Order: sequence, then C-alpha cells, then structure tokens
Amino acid sequence: MARVISTSPSCSPRAAPQGCSAAPTGRGWRARSRAASRSPAQGRWPCTGPCFAKPIGQPLKLCERCPSMLWCILGVCVQLLVILGMSSFLMVVNALSDYSKPKNIFSIILKQFLNYLQMAGAVLSTGGAHGLYGGLSIVSGFEVVQDYLGFGSAGWMPVAGSCLIEQLLPGFGVHTVVTLVGLAWFPATAITSTLGFVLVRLVRRLMGWGGLDLRHLQTWLMVNFFLYLPRVNRLLIVNFGCQTFDTSRLTMDPRVSCWSQEHVVWQMLSWGGLFVFSVGGPLLLYMVLRRLYKSEVLGSYRVLKTYGFLFAGFEPSFYYFECIYMFRKLCFELVMTLPGMTSEDQAILGRINNSSVAFVASVFFGLHMACQPYDNRDYFILDRIETASLRAILITAFLQLWCLDTNDADGILHVPVLREVRNLFCTAAIVLLHLYFLWLVFYALARRRLQGWVATCTGRDFSQGSVVFVPDGLLLKNLNAREENLLETMFAQMVEVHAGSKRKIAFDSWAGGLQMLCLESQRSKVEAEIKSLDSVGLTLRSWRERAAKLFNHNRLGNLCERFIDRLEDAYGLLGHQNGNSLLQTRQKDLEDLKLFCAESLNKLLNHEFRVEELQDSMLCLGREIADYKRISGLGASDGEREGSESDEKPDLAFYVGEMELGDSAAVLVERSNAEEVKHLREEVQDRLVECHELRRQLATIRRDLTVNRNRSRTSLIAQGSIMSQMEDYEREEEDLETKLQEQAKEAQRLREELEAKLAAAEGTAAELEQKLEESKEEAAEARETAETKAEAKDFEIHSLQAELRKLLAASQVCWSCTTKLPAAAKFCFKCGQATTEVL
Repeated sequence: MARVISTSPSCSPRAAPQGCSAAPTGRGWRARSRAASRSPAQGRWPCTGPCFAKPIGQPLKLCERCPSMLWCILGVCVQLLVILGMSSFLMVVNALSDYSKPKNIFSIILKQFLNYLQMAGAVLSTGGAHGLYGGLSIVSGFEVVQDYLGFGSAGWMPVAGSCLIEQLLPGFGVHTVVTLVGLAWFPATAITSTLGFVLVRLVRRLMGWGGLDLRHLQTWLMVNFFLYLPRVNRLLIVNFGCQTFDTSRLTMDPRVSCWSQEHVVWQMLSWGGLFVFSVGGPLLLYMVLRRLYKSEVLGSYRVLKTYGFLFAGFEPSFYYFECIYMFRKLCFELVMTLPGMTSEDQAILGRINNSSVAFVASVFFGLHMACQPYDNRDYFILDRIETASLRAILITAFLQLWCLDTNDADGILHVPVLREVRNLFCTAAIVLLHLYFLWLVFYALARRRLQGWVATCTGRDFSQGSVVFVPDGLLLKNLNAREENLLETMFAQMVEVHAGSKRKIAFDSWAGGLQMLCLESQRSKVEAEIKSLDSVGLTLRSWRERAAKLFNHNRLGNLCERFIDRLEDAYGLLGHQNGNSLLQTRQKDLEDLKLFCAESLNKLLNHEFRVEELQDSMLCLGREIADYKRISGLGASDGEREGSESDEKPDLAFYVGEMELGDSAAVLVERSNAEEVKHLREEVQDRLVECHELRRQLATIRRDLTVNRNRSRTSLIAQGSIMSQMEDYEREEEDLETKLQEQAKEAQRLREELEAKLAAAEGTAAELEQKLEESKEEAAEARETAETKAEAKDFEIHSLQAELRKLLAASQVCWSCTTKLPAAAKFCFKCGQATTEVL
C-alpha cells in the first residue's frame, strides 16, 4: 500500500521516493530532468509539493535541489530571450524571402524542419522499456534542440520556471500558474506586440521617417502563432496527465487529486484554451486565406509579404495545408495525455503511447500521400522531404511498439543475443530514416549551388536532358525518367490552369503558353547572368531602395542615399575602365525579352532549356500562362511572317465544361453584349428599389398629412400654420409623384431597352439558325447535283466502252489487248477475254 512521505527542506534524493519533490521552499527539490514530464514510462515524474510513495522496485534517486531565486529568474529571462530571438529570426527570414521566386525555399524547408522536430520529440518520448538507441538519451537531445528553438524551457535551466513559481507563488500550485500562462500567452503577445507596434509607428512619424505598414504587425503575430503553438499546447495539457500514487494524482502537481472539483475546473479551462487557440486559430487563418484565395490575390506582393510564410510552397489548391499541420501539432501532443489513456504498468503505458502516436502518424501520412500538397519545384523536393519526415516518424513509432510487444517472446527472454540483434537492426533502421530526412533537407538547400560547382569544375551541365525551342514546337532531348515525370506533371498543371481560367483549352492559348514558358525561362537566365556580372551594383541599388523606405527621404535618408550614390558612381567608373560591354548587351537583351512578340521569340530559336527551368517559370507565371496567344511564323522573314499572320485562323477550342451563359449562348452572344445586358439588369433593379423607397416616403407623407388634417379640425389656434404646412405637404407630395412618374418612365425605358437587346440577341440567334438551315439545304442540293453529274458521267463512260467494243469487233481486234483475231473467234487466244459477240 502506498504511504505519504513527510517532506522537509532537509530531504535528500535517497529519502525522496520516485518522482517526488520536497516542500515548496527556495531550496526545495525538483525532478532531475524535464524528461520526467514527457517520459512517464521511464519512471520520472515532475512533482511539486508533498511526496507520495511509488510501487516497490522503482528507482528513488530522481530529485535535485532547486537553484536560488536569482538563478531561477535568470533562467526564465534566458527563456524569454530565446523566444524573442527565434521569433525575430523567423521575421528576418520572412522579410528576406521572395516567395514569388521558386529558388527561395529556405523558409519553406525551415517550417518543415520545425514541424519534424516537434513530431520527433513526441514519438521519441512515448516511453517504454524497448531497449533501443543503445542506452543513449535521444529524448534529452531532441528536448535540448527544442529548448533553444523556443518550444520548451531554457535547456540549461529546465526547472527554472516551476521552481520560480513555487518560490514566488507557493499557494497557487504549479499547474494553476502554468495553465494561466498557456491561456494568456497569445492574448498577451497580441497586446504587447500591438502596443510596441504603435509606439514604433509613432516614433517613426515624429522622426519624419514615415509610418509603418500594418502588415508587419500581422506577420509578426502570425509567425509567433506558428512558432509557439506547440508550447501553448504543452502548457495547457498539463491538467490531463494523471498517475496513480496512493490515488490518482496530477503528474504536474501531486497535491491535486485527479477528477476532484479543482482538477475538473482547470481541466475544463485547458479544454477551452485548446479549442480556442489550437483549433480556432488554424480555422481563423484558413478563413483568411480562403477569402484571399477567392479574391484571387494570393499572388499579390502585399499578400505574399504578409501571409506568404503560411502558404508558400504549396499547390494553389492546397494553400490551407499549413493550418492542417498546425492541428497536427495538437494531435501529437494531446494523444499521449488524453484522460483515461494511462496505466500504472509502464510496459502497458508504453504500448498505449506508441500505438496512439503511430495511429496519428498513419492518418497524416495517408493524408499527405493522397494530396501531395507541395508544389513541384526542384523535382518534387518539398513533397519528398515531407514524405521522408512522416515516414521516419511512422516507422519509429511502429518499431518501438514492435520491440515492446516482442519483449515477452520466448527467444527474447531466454536468448539475450536476440534482443541485442533486434535492438541493433531497429535502431539502425530508425537512425537511417531520420538521417535520410536530414540529408534531403541539406540537399534541397544546397542542390543548386552544388550543381553549379559541378558544372564549373567539369565544364558541363549536371543534367544532360533538355528541351529545345524550335519554330514548330518543343524538341525533347535525352530526358531521363525524373525529367519526363516533371514535364508531364507540368503539362497537366497547364491543362488545369487553362480549364479553370477560361473553361476551354484553346489551341492558340496552349501553344502561346508554351512559348511564354520558354520566354520567361530565358528572361530568368539573363537576369541571373546580369546579377553575376553586376552583383556589387545591384547590392548598392538594393541598399539605396531600403534606405529610402526606412528613412522616407528625410535628412538622414538623403545622406545615406547620397553616400550610396557616390559608391555606385565610383563602382560604375571602375566598371567602365574595365569594360562593361557584355553587361550592357545582356541588359538590352533583357529589355527585349520583356515583350511577348515574334522578335523576342525568334531570339530563343534552338535554345536549350532544362525541365526544371520551365517548371520554375510555370510557378512564376501562375494563371497568367493562360492569357497568351500563339505567335506564328517564327524563324521566317518579316514579309513571310506578315503574310502568314494575314490569314486569320479560327480559334478552335475544346470546351471542358458549361460556361457562364451556356455553351450555345456563349457562342451566339458576344461578351460585350452579355456584360451590357447584365449592367442593364442591375440598373433596372436599382431603379425598382428607388421606386419602392419613393412609394414608402409618399405613404409616410400621406399618413402625416392625414394626421395633421385631423388635428387642424380640433385646433383652431394653429389653423393658419397647419394650413400652410398642409400646402407644403401637398406640394411635396406632387413633387414626389412627379419624381415617381419620371422614375417609372425611366424604368419602363430601361425595360424596353433590355427587351430590345434580348430581342436583338434572339433575332441574331434566329438568323444564325436560319443561315445554318439554308447552308444545310444548299449542301443537300449540291450533293444531289454531284450525284446526278456522276450518274451522267458513268452512263457516258459505259456508252463509249460499248462503241469501242463494236468498233473492235468490226475490225476483228480484241477489245482488251487489241490483238488481231480470226473472223469466227469468240475468245482472244492471247488474253483470254471474250469478244463482243459473246459479251
């Protein structure tokens, strides 16, 4: 039976039972490692307050003294500095990232890496005596990394927060303060950030530097929400972890009995916080992104700078997937602490935790494989990174669960070598999977640079496959399987864009889109070459633009701009002395390539492009790729090109769905007429609304007039004023009736005009149908005439053949081979044909 251990400041690690701490004094005892809060299967429990006995056989040496209050305060300050530093780092990364350029993928991969750390920390802290990892404290390593990224407490002072709470607020309880901190985290962050933003904005205006855009505050709050949502989840779920001592008690604070009135109240508050922040926050971000997506402004500069950190890297149709990943963070944190999902048996608890994490990982792995939400840049590298991350998490959970289940097998129990071999292979598999994920992250960040170095050293491109731009299409050369797959996926995306933008796939637009892809790719290559030739000049100009934005052309700003101008002039003079003809030539080429015309496309003839470059151009253009028509006559002279363009070809198209006015109406009615009819209908509706409003005002005036008349009969004193008021009302009534008649006439005129437009459209349709019938009748008559002429020709041919046979018979000559025949011959002895008499 468990018994209560009395506590005092003089308790020692050997006297303290497992997972317990001494009285809440400045020199009290706390859990040795924060792994106690994450690894119940290892017998470590973060206890505050009185200690409670554990079952016999559990280790006892788990506690250590709390540091002094000064060190606790210092630890909390370091923790706050880490939080602020990580948020500032992500803000700088977001500010320097140009999400419109496919090559800028650092922030996207950084998000994937942060998500991986949170999932890996959860799956490795499931506990259980599985015996993997060779006794190394893998969990502690991941926790230290998360500490210095701001997800947890400061790594060098893991108990600073809980010790400081016990020293400053001994009567409140750790779980109470932790829950309140979790509930107040995001509101306090929003309030302090807003006040700081207003203060900075005011200072900038007083200094004459101009205001500060509100999008910076929005981005700051969004980055903080993304980064510290796992931390808030951990703070709020402390009320869900219970363990049996003498009775079921709260793991964070064993002074609180689980399912007591106090515990239920704080648990309900935690549920409310999780619902508001962990569920409502991602849902709110989804609604904001959905509104922007419906407005088709996700690709605009302001939206990219404000919310690009959330949806950059995803396919246009999966812009909301980061919100799903935020909900995934809650699932990984909550699944191991759900009420009722615990056990006093550590082996059973380890199986429960590993099974729960494996289930969550399986669900999100299946969702990822079904959707493949990331775009196709760098040969699907983003989807491959996410797949490797989820695969490593899933297999880690399953192998840990398998080791726990097979610990009771006969071979494992009686042959220790089998246990070591099993643990060795499972550990190697887990380590290799996680190393593969880390290798993909490094490869994605350094791939382009590594390929550039290889091309510089070897003198040839890393990829041998290419797409050649020729006058009549694209020539594919030596494409490997990966490049063919990327090219096919790119064409499928083009079809989707054409089908979604215009509801048809026009031949001219499809070919024009391919031409525009090559033009955009060549323009990107020329821009990169110009940057390499004039890197210093571009850097100076970018500094000048930033100085102008930062100081808003005030005295200090003008001084910085003049200094940068002097540097640029000196650099330009030096470049002129060394010769910059190549740079000027490339700049002229870049200006020419900005126009989509035959001259610019003729400069691309026989140029080779990599499939990856075309895919990057596809990501840059987006929906604009469906707005270009094919340019014919490439590679020909100007005269030939003008002659070829003079013959207007029909705009053939495949209709892929019902258009706004229906396929038949869309063909018969011009877009301009349709828009005009639409505007007329809207104007008629507005006029009708005005008429109803005038009628309502007229009824009100009549009612007031009637009331005034009744009052005038009973009030002789104010008769004169009432009569004049009645006259005013009558004149106002006449004016309103006149306006109402004018509005009715205007509405009638608009209605007649609308009917005339509709009648004209119907007449046009009828004329077209009549012309179609007439063309069908003319075609039938032409067919009958042709058949009659053909029959006459056949009859004439038969007549001529008969006359020929008669002439040949008269001259005793074979009609087939013209061989001379005897007089009584019936068959030709040479060709065997019958004579005309037999025929």
